[in-house]
Amino acid sequence: VVLVLTGLTASADIDKNAPLAVAFDGIEGMAWVSFLIDVGGLIGLSTTLLIGLYAQSRVYLGIARDGELPKILARVHPVRGTPAAAQIWCGIVAILLAAFLDVSALASLLSIGVITSYSFVCATVLMLRSNNPSIVKRSLLFTVVLSVVLGATFRCQAPWWLIGALGVLLLVSLAPFLRSMHFFVPDSYPCPFVPSVPWLGLTSNLVIMAQLPLAAWIRLVVVTVLVLSWYEWRKRFRERGAAQGGGLFSVNDNTSRPYAHP
Repeated sequence: VVLVLTGLTASADIDKNAPLAVAFDGIEGMAWVSFLIDVGGLIGLSTTLLIGLYAQSRVYLGIARDGELPKILARVHPVRGTPAAAQIWCGIVAILLAAFLDVSALASLLSIGVITSYSFVCATVLMLRSNNPSIVKRSLLFTVVLSVVLGATFRCQAPWWLIGALGVLLLVSLAPFLRSMHFFVPDSYPCPFVPSVPWLGLTSNLVIMAQLPLAAWIRLVVVTVLVLSWYEWRKRFRERGAAQGGGLFSVNDNTSRPYAHP
């Protein structure tokens, strides 16, 4: 796609909102291609939205079943077997976010949030699959610092020799994972090629995160503080509710039935 785009138009003239469609608009007799690209983009966006709403509603279902969200989100439709309440809630949240927040700021916040969660997953795989978590912690700290510094050098447009030196040091940080530790394979489906795959995922995510604007980091910190505050309040509220025989976050048998799979 990049080769086609740069072959059609100069890099300075690329439209940021609809690069492919606008590029074909400038070619005589190729306007129909622009229409096909618009239709394909609309279909692809609709598919992405449906998948996102489908997956997020199941996430809310699992969190509510653990008692971290109100129990109404753990309810499953008695006929269709779907988390109807969680799906409705996802739709309401999506509408409110799209209506009152700037799209670019929201995209930046969601990007750093998703990358952060993926980074934690990669680090968790390294921790849980290792026979020596203490060494993993020290090695992870070294890897995280180098990855963030490398990403910052990209953002600051540092000299290539400095970027190359940091890249070599980052590759060296993989050595303790390969030589000093043993990673067992679980009975269920395992992440392949441990520790290489989770290490590569962690470093790639951190390098990308370090290049995001400061505003994205500020929003991430604010959201994280709010979530942790909510968790602490919920924990204390739930303890008082349990002492009184139930509460808003208690989950009963009616909300723990399995839901239908596609």
